[in-house]
Amino acid sequence: MINELIIRPFPRIGGDLEIKVSLDDSKVVDSYCSGTAFRGFENLLKGKSVMDCLGFVCRICGVCGVSHSIAASKAMKKIFGVKVPQNGYLCKNISLATEIVLNQLGHFYLLFAPDLTDKRYSCHPLYPEVAKRFSALSGTSYKHFIHARRKLLVIMGLFAGKWPNTLAVHPGGVTKTLNKSELIRCLGSLVEFRNFLEQNLLGCDIDDWLEKKNLKDIESLCSQNNYHSDLGIFAKFGKEIGLPLLGKSTGKFLCYSGYENAQGKSLYKSGFYNSAIYPLEVEKITEEQSFSFFEGEKAHPFEGFTEPFVEKKKAYSWVKSPRYSGEVVEVGPLSRMVINEDSLISDLFEKMGSNVYSRVLARLHEAIFLTSKIGEWLKRVNPNKPFYNKVGNIKRSKGEGLIEAARGALGHWIKVEKGYVKNYQIITPSSWNFSPRDSLGVPGILEQTLIGTTLKEPTEPLEIFHIVRSYDPCFFCSVHVSKVRKRK
Repeated sequence: MINELIIRPFPRIGGDLEIKVSLDDSKVVDSYCSGTAFRGFENLLKGKSVMDCLGFVCRICGVCGVSHSIAASKAMKKIFGVKVPQNGYLCKNISLATEIVLNQLGHFYLLFAPDLTDKRYSCHPLYPEVAKRFSALSGTSYKHFIHARRKLLVIMGLFAGKWPNTLAVHPGGVTKTLNKSELIRCLGSLVEFRNFLEQNLLGCDIDDWLEKKNLKDIESLCSQNNYHSDLGIFAKFGKEIGLPLLGKSTGKFLCYSGYENAQGKSLYKSGFYNSAIYPLEVEKITEEQSFSFFEGEKAHPFEGFTEPFVEKKKAYSWVKSPRYSGEVVEVGPLSRMVINEDSLISDLFEKMGSNVYSRVLARLHEAIFLTSKIGEWLKRVNPNKPFYNKVGNIKRSKGEGLIEAARGALGHWIKVEKGYVKNYQIITPSSWNFSPRDSLGVPGILEQTLIGTTLKEPTEPLEIFHIVRSYDPCFFCSVHVSKVRKRK
């Protein structure tokens, strides 16, 4: 017998999401993922002076505004042909990495880990410690993280001027300069945050963790500290409650480049993974809206548009359907770690594939890796050198800004005419992961991932919560403004 289960609103995520699944007894045989509000930011930006857009894009999302600012500034850098000084690159990279670490650890401690304290797992020997650490609001590690994140916010404030909604990020660099005293303060705050990572999350030195090359090394490290660290407890508990068996995806990944320097190189390389790593071909990125509440057909983002069509038949989401060369792909920390051949996460993926466990562990690993990089970049900022170059005349009529945000591949595409925005399109990470079906009827990656899941208790679908949260959805970016007609 086929029953329908609808979860709306979906709890403890960013924004408005509805998950609808069809159940045959307790097995998911079909699924639909719906963003339930209209995002209108692209339309807000039409007709604006190009530089004025910087005052808007930082407000697209309250948790990843720096990411949107940097993607927009990268697109504008191509349009104006401006050069960025070394300090400009370093400050952008530090701000972006800080925002991502805040997101990655915030997701684990505040959104994902509290589900591990569900009474369903109370028979596990580690459950009392899990509940003690990860319970929402009262958990010891939950509270330690809330305190520790303030140290990162010091860095964000000094580099971004304010957060969220920074206006410091520009095509030619950053307008928020730093003096030696502020840099020393940032280094001190980072040391305190590293102490939290080493004492609570890891149970070891960050450098020791980053030397580990495979899962066997990690299991050995966690057993040495008797699984007393947060990550050690997750590694053992998560594996034994079956998280590696949940949320298995196709393993097709997309990654944009990230963290550029003045020499034209990037910390993260771009690519497409489908059994092997291939170079990214930007022209193969398309968006369509066959099952979205929008007009139009499949198009490259430069040619796309965002016109709502509320009465559209068969539509069920305000999220569009981005595809790469027609393929449904997964984006996020696991995707970029695999494409960039991180030894630990590559070994994890080779042994376990893409699943709830792999996504969460990759997210934690990246937070540790980026914390180390922030320290390196801080020491290279020179307060006596320029941070910013002014833009001149427009050199090109269009530009794209492709970066890696916390949840994955983020792209801004801008077309300009006579100094004003003719078209502006944004594809967010959650659009990639939570897209509806395309014109061929192929479900999005989250929809595919849910199909085949067996629910132990359909009235309390904890498995669905684990799977959805493993992608860390953020629909503040993907959907935004709804217009309500007044009844006459």
